[in-house]
Amino acid sequence: MDLFIELKNEFATFRKDIYSKADIFSKLICPTDVSIQYDDPRPSLQQEIIETELNSESSTYASVAQTSSAIPDGKFNVLGPVIKDKRVNPKVVINGARKDSGLKIVGKMPRRKAIFLSRLGPDATVNDITNFLAPLNLKFLQCHRLKTKYQSYASFHIDVYENDLKQLLDSTVWPEGCLIAEYYGKLRNDQIYQEVIPRSDSNHPSSLVLSTNTDSK
Repeated sequence: MDLFIELKNEFATFRKDIYSKADIFSKLICPTDVSIQYDDPRPSLQQEIIETELNSESSTYASVAQTSSAIPDGKFNVLGPVIKDKRVNPKVVINGARKDSGLKIVGKMPRRKAIFLSRLGPDATVNDITNFLAPLNLKFLQCHRLKTKYQSYASFHIDVYENDLKQLLDSTVWPEGCLIAEYYGKLRNDQIYQEVIPRSDSNHPSSLVLSTNTDSK
């Protein structure tokens, strides 16, 4: 706003200077002792300049006032590039509902979760863990014995369906003194102590690890 007022004052000074020069120029062209009459009175050069500047100022002030009223107090109107809304029509996906078809359907596989079981005796095997968890009637079970830093204890990675994870995280299921935690991330082959031998149960395929490797760290 201060800059606008300063510019306005400079224009006013410049306008006065133009007026004075216009008066001198008009007196040189038309001296006061010579009277020229026209059928239609014409405005002098000074009046034309005044009217032109007044019209220009009026339109400028009106434009500034209109723009200022459209902007809230304390806000600035920043003009940026116009971004066109590019919406892509999504592909239509439907699920079949017919139940009496002769086609065999493979349903979506359930998500799997894993736990880390540790601080068991060094003689504990995968068979021991599998037999221990048999009463839970898990739909899927995959167990790996893990390599440990010391041979004084055994650790296991147990993989089940997500719906059965809650049973494995129940402290009353496990013997006192062992450690159980949810396992995050992918199990690497270099972490496995024994090989995986697949087997199947009544509902879903599963796999079981048998002791075939006696080398440990």
